[in-house]
Amino acid sequence: MTSAGDGRARLSRAGLWTIGGTAVHMAFGVLASILAARILGATHFGELSIVRTTFFTVTLLTGASLGTASSHIVAKLHGSDPERTGRVIGLLLNFVLVTGVAAMVAGVMLAGWVARKFGAPQLTGIFTATAPYIVFASLSAVHIGVLTGLEAFGAASMLLALEGVLTGIMIVIAAHLNGVAGAALAMMVAAALTLAGRNRVLKHECRRRGIVIHHRHVGAEFPLIRAVARVWPRRASLRLARARHSGPRIPWARGVGNLQRRLRLGLRGSGGACAGDETIDADPD
Repeated sequence: MTSAGDGRARLSRAGLWTIGGTAVHMAFGVLASILAARILGATHFGELSIVRTTFFTVTLLTGASLGTASSHIVAKLHGSDPERTGRVIGLLLNFVLVTGVAAMVAGVMLAGWVARKFGAPQLTGIFTATAPYIVFASLSAVHIGVLTGLEAFGAASMLLALEGVLTGIMIVIAAHLNGVAGAALAMMVAAALTLAGRNRVLKHECRRRGIVIHHRHVGAEFPLIRAVARVWPRRASLRLARARHSGPRIPWARGVGNLQRRLRLGLRGSGGACAGDETIDADPD
């Protein structure tokens, strides 16, 4: 098979895994929302939606865009330089951990102000208790990006599907038992459990490829993070602006599109087309 044909086959296989995992994730998300709305009623479901949307927005700023950059960087390096790949992965995880914890602390300190701004001061305690969700979700975004860069498409997609199933079931059960507070806490616990699963799978995939993740003495790779940091806030701000001004969009189509772009970056990088390019793709999407 030619290199072009091999690339098309890999992209098709990755696309099938991505669409399947995303479809399951989104389907259970929609079903859980419907059931939670029936259990909680309009007012309390609106409160849960405020909590979820706020945390999703913060996570977009702290980790989601960095996950796309992670897939690009890892795809370029893992085949040719496993030692450096381990340092880069460790640095990316350290970086997103620091930003996630900073965002969590800010969220706890501003919980009362945010709740009042939404006209729902009763949500202050929920915002405070579930703030660790920001850290878990931000780290998961980078784990997804790294797994995609390693071309572990099956593992990444199965974990995405499992996350949708687990989160949906836990939110519905917790909403029935303890209302909005229970559903929000269930969302946080599900994020922690799926992060633990992704971390275990990531270590396994790295061992298979002879990659050792280093969390210390990784300062030499910091220029790479600076390159990411120049693009990352701009991507996030553009996404927020589009979400605010472009009107309704189909959630599952957006999710598939984002993951497919991430896969294309990973396959392009691992194929060697960008082997000498140390810059980060500044695609505003």
